[in-house]
Amino acid sequence: MKVGIINPIMCSSNIKGLFKYKRLHIKTDNYFSSVMLKKALQKYADVKLVSSDFYKPEIKSKNVIYGKTKYYLSPIVAPIFDFNLDNCDKIIAVDFLQPATLKILKTKKIYIWQDLNHYPRFPGKQIFFFLKRLKRYNNVIKFIPKTNAAKEFLIKNGFKNIGNIISGGVDTNLFKFQKTESKFILSVGRLIKEKGHHILIKAMQGLNIRLVIVGDGPEKLNLIKLSKKLNVNVEFLSSINKHKLCSLYNKSYFTVFPSIKGETFGFVVLESFACKKTVITTDIPGPKDIITSNTGIIVKPNDVYSLHKAIIKLFKNEKLRKQLENNAYKHVKKYYDWNIVAKSLIKEISSDCNSDNS
Repeated sequence: MKVGIINPIMCSSNIKGLFKYKRLHIKTDNYFSSVMLKKALQKYADVKLVSSDFYKPEIKSKNVIYGKTKYYLSPIVAPIFDFNLDNCDKIIAVDFLQPATLKILKTKKIYIWQDLNHYPRFPGKQIFFFLKRLKRYNNVIKFIPKTNAAKEFLIKNGFKNIGNIISGGVDTNLFKFQKTESKFILSVGRLIKEKGHHILIKAMQGLNIRLVIVGDGPEKLNLIKLSKKLNVNVEFLSSINKHKLCSLYNKSYFTVFPSIKGETFGFVVLESFACKKTVITTDIPGPKDIITSNTGIIVKPNDVYSLHKAIIKLFKNEKLRKQLENNAYKHVKKYYDWNIVAKSLIKEISSDCNSDNS
């Protein structure tokens, strides 16, 4: 079986100065996760991964075929680009809000692996354009939601052909447990208001615990000022490679994911679990689909006091922390290893025997 994967946005734009927030808005996890998916799927099929050269990284990769970008709509909507998947038996598109999906919808039947669970900052007419085209062609064999929130989003918009929930994964060969001394509390994410780092810094006030925040973004200076004002011991690290990040997870007591707005998924949670570290997160779509009551702690979003109490509880109660760590590690190994995810996806797209005949 030959499988094609369409993921137009793989990393930050390589066109300088076009959009002032180009490196702050685009997710850089897309490249890593898409390549890992391709490698895992190759155990079961011949796989081709295509993307736009608008997001081509400086270091070339043999894992991705980059098509020439013909037209770029906005930083929100993915570009239209040239690609050829004519010889593929099955096509998996990452989300439906992309011209690349619509480009082949007239002639190809595809699966959409949906993580979007809310409308992005689109003008209303663009949203209805995508939804209208999708429903007109009826060539989407199945929507495969990554989270419960994504499934609810699809149901709300009137889509019927919804498959089983299949989450994204984590590379457990890269992110793995290393026995080392815990030295700090860790938080990873873009430095924007929606990620809630200001809430975390406020929650750390009065605690004699070092906090390490990994990420870049427009809120960095404000967060530095806030940490100094509240006398919170915070070290800010710019975005780092995955190997260094793995080391930081292992050296932490636990990870805090304080986002105040819904996430499409929650790779930080999986990475932390894979390094045998538990997580405190907020009750928002994405992370709460991963965390269970025996793997981590969920608090109210935008609530300094609740987060403060959770941090103290987890920091002081080593027995609880170790229990959650062990459960989290088993949980990620059982459900979120990329090999498990790939096997589930292959099963899902192979089960539609009538798709090739309809």
